[in-house]
Amino acid sequence: MNAIFTTAGRMLQNAAARKLVLAASTAVAGVGMTGTAQANDHDRDHRDRNPFRDIQLNVDLHTGRTEIERRHWCEPVCEDRQTQVWVEPAYRTVSDRVWVAPQSRTVCDHVWREPVVQDVCERVWVAPQYEVREFVRREHGWRRVAREEVLISPGHYEDRHSQVVVTPGHYEDVQREEVVAGHFEEGPARQELVAPGHWETRVDRVVVVPGHYDGETIARIDIGGHRR
Repeated sequence: MNAIFTTAGRMLQNAAARKLVLAASTAVAGVGMTGTAQANDHDRDHRDRNPFRDIQLNVDLHTGRTEIERRHWCEPVCEDRQTQVWVEPAYRTVSDRVWVAPQSRTVCDHVWREPVVQDVCERVWVAPQYEVREFVRREHGWRRVAREEVLISPGHYEDRHSQVVVTPGHYEDVQREEVVAGHFEEGPARQELVAPGHWETRVDRVVVVPGHYDGETIARIDIGGHRR
């Protein structure tokens, strides 16, 4: 880097170098105006770029040759390419509603049965009942106590009732016929073809040549003052 700055300083010390710098500055200014006009055109194309971005100054410090290059932006080159692509078949799961006819079925209920009780009447002989009682008597002025057996209840027949369990309480299975109404229900699931497999053509936008800058020399200046 030090060698480059030393060479540049020596070039600026002579008149030819100063003439070179002045000519290059004038050319850059003129091209800058052209670049500004181009930038306005680019703005109309909705491209926001620095107007001096397309201008490049190349200086050879060894030979003193200076070139001003205009860089043009080349849009990318694209093309449509067709590709055959296999599309798998598409299915969906469906089920049909099936009518189920009315039918009867046997239903078993577990029912509690109360115990069966029977009233039994029995005719029974009841023996007579006696009781010993004391009696006070006076005989010849004397007080005398006598005990005698007295009939309280004469013998008789009477009806006596009793509850006899004929059948104890228990659970019993009772069968009955129940009718199930006809109805619709979902049938077994099945796969239904929606779209068969097929080949289809797909168009892809492919960049053949990418966008790039292309240089064009618009001015070349030598130390001797010759301009081409």
